[in-house]
Amino acid sequence: MFPASATVTVVAVFVRPDGRPESGWVYFEPTVSPVLYEDATIVGNVSRAELSEDGTMRAVLLDPTASGVEPSGWHYKVTQAFLGCATESYTVSIPSGTPTDTRLNLGTLPRVV
Repeated sequence: MFPASATVTVVAVFVRPDGRPESGWVYFEPTVSPVLYEDATIVGNVSRAELSEDGTMRAVLLDPTASGVEPSGWHYKVTQAFLGCATESYTVSIPSGTPTDTRLNLGTLPRVV
């Protein structure tokens, strides 16, 4: 596990149009490879967050702008895989300088085209 100074926490709640919670997973994958942290290559760069019974997910991710991360400033490809739904993928940016004690809402992260 990475030290708290090199991570960010991303949270989200997913519900269906009728208000029932979604079930499934959200995957986070760096848009570059390899990723190095303090001269160690990160193996298995895909992180998976499972939705809880109420549709909530929480993922602790390596901060692309943290000290010791090379290269710096990359993005995360996000893949939403919910049971009974089509898979959706998009790319988000982690804002530079985000304090490590801040919870980032996935729905408000800047999308990268």
